[in-house]
Amino acid sequence: MKLRNTLRNPVRVILILAALIVVTGIVISWDTDELTLQTAIGQTNDTLETSEDFQYLERANRAFINLVARTRPAVVQITTITERNRRDGLQGQQFSPEEEDLFRRFFRERAPRDLTEPVRGIGSGVIVSDDGYILTNNHVIEGADEITVTLANQKEYTAKLIGRDAAGTKVSGTDLALLKIDDSDALEVGEWVIAIGTPLNFSQTVTRGIVSAKGRAEFREIPYSDFIQTDAPINRGNSGGALINIRGELVGINTLIATGGFTTGNIGIGFSIPSNLAQQVLPQLIENGKVERAWLGISMAPVDSDLADERNLDTPRGAHVKAVGKGSPAEKGGIQPGDIIVEFNDETVRDRSHLQLLVGAAKIGKSVDLTVLREDNQEKQLSVNWRNGQRQFWQNSTRSNKNPLRVSRSET
Repeated sequence: MKLRNTLRNPVRVILILAALIVVTGIVISWDTDELTLQTAIGQTNDTLETSEDFQYLERANRAFINLVARTRPAVVQITTITERNRRDGLQGQQFSPEEEDLFRRFFRERAPRDLTEPVRGIGSGVIVSDDGYILTNNHVIEGADEITVTLANQKEYTAKLIGRDAAGTKVSGTDLALLKIDDSDALEVGEWVIAIGTPLNFSQTVTRGIVSAKGRAEFREIPYSDFIQTDAPINRGNSGGALINIRGELVGINTLIATGGFTTGNIGIGFSIPSNLAQQVLPQLIENGKVERAWLGISMAPVDSDLADERNLDTPRGAHVKAVGKGSPAEKGGIQPGDIIVEFNDETVRDRSHLQLLVGAAKIGKSVDLTVLREDNQEKQLSVNWRNGQRQFWQNSTRSNKNPLRVSRSET
């Protein structure tokens, strides 16, 4: 009876027949009325281990394993201890009048040495020289009273801060792995990369992803930003760690992530400082303990499509000069409000962030050639000289806590 009722319903019959075909893997040829069984791997007689596809995957898998084994020893854990005033940890909290009075009396009666507590921080760093200098982010060791570097072999060394813009230790008498710094400008969107660091205190963690974008400069609080965007998972503690290409070369220093909603963890949007930017500042930091950058002395605005059409530019590009500082190198070089700076030393200026990077990378003590587009749409060639006044301007106009890198050095 049950079977008869089922057969009366054509929909159920079709469904049952479809299920049987799926389960048994039968292909029905309506032309020949033949039933053919399909194999699990195409129509080949190869086993899984000997198939060409599997061999390709195995080679790729082995390549990544060897890449990690070769590069991971060059990435270190950085531990910091910062003595923080306990009252600082309570700032911003709301207290009743009675609680505020008790709070004031408590701290007035306590000895000064009892008002501080050690705060522990964890980050990452990358060995970039054979004499042991390690690169990391500024915020990893900002304000730290003690800095300890732990190598992949678990050996620990005390570090001493020696500059502002990157971080390094010097470990003498020790065999060190180090990463070659590659040209980050040659990095391509879609290229495979791996991230190594100490996320959430899990040292020597390896993740993999691709380069999602380049030239990200949407961070006004960080000057000279030109970040590489990646979907390789990066979390708290990864900061200062390595972003590495498939050739085992350092292409970036992992720095920050974008989060959304209620999560503070990775959502596939991470950012790394390009290795080229790190290479620019590292020699100055090691030698002088600080970075001196050239400056123009202008305020800028973006070139939008309307302005580009007005000035007969093929695409929106360059930096629109809004104001020129009195006595600045820009004024002395002939730059005027309303100019659009379109070339810097024969390099096309993409936008104002790009111009800032080009100016910051220029060598102090030398002149540079600029091409500007005047309000009458006429191009003019200018020369700007940076022989005087750079150091004073840099020190007075830029706060150190906005710079994403630093350098430290260990005492052994």
